[in-house]
Amino acid sequence: FGETRSDLYCKIADVMIVAEWISPSSASCTTPDTLDAGNYSVGISANAIDFVVAPVQLQVRPALQIMGAAEAFLTGPMRGGSIVTMTGTGFDSAHLRLDCSFGGEIAEAAVINTTHLTCISPPSARDAPVPLTL
Repeated sequence: FGETRSDLYCKIADVMIVAEWISPSSASCTTPDTLDAGNYSVGISANAIDFVVAPVQLQVRPALQIMGAAEAFLTGPMRGGSIVTMTGTGFDSAHLRLDCSFGGEIAEAAVINTTHLTCISPPSARDAPVPLTL
C-alpha cells in the first residue's frame, strides 16, 4: 500500500467505501449493511478507479435473530447449572462461536442446529434476576 495517506477506497459488491489506513501495509473497510448473505470479492484502490482484488472473498453470514428462550430460564439456583434453550435463526456451529451472557458472566453456547442452541447458566453471586444476552 505504500505510505499512509487519506485517499484509499474499498469496493465490495460494486459498493465503494472510504477505507481507513491501519498501517502502511494494511487497511480497514466497513462492510456495507445492504449486503445479503453470500461471498463477495473485495477490491482496494488509491484512486477510486483502479481496484486490486484480494485473493480471498468476504463471506457475509445471515444475521442472528433470537426469537425466544425456554421458560426454564426464568428461575434457577445461584450455583448455576440451569440449561437454557434459545430459539432463533442464523445459528451455525461450523462457522461461529456463540456465547450467552448471564448478567455479564459468559457461558459458551452449544449449537443444536441452525435454529436452537443451549447454554448452561454459570454460578451467580446475587439472588436476583440477571439479563440474558447472546
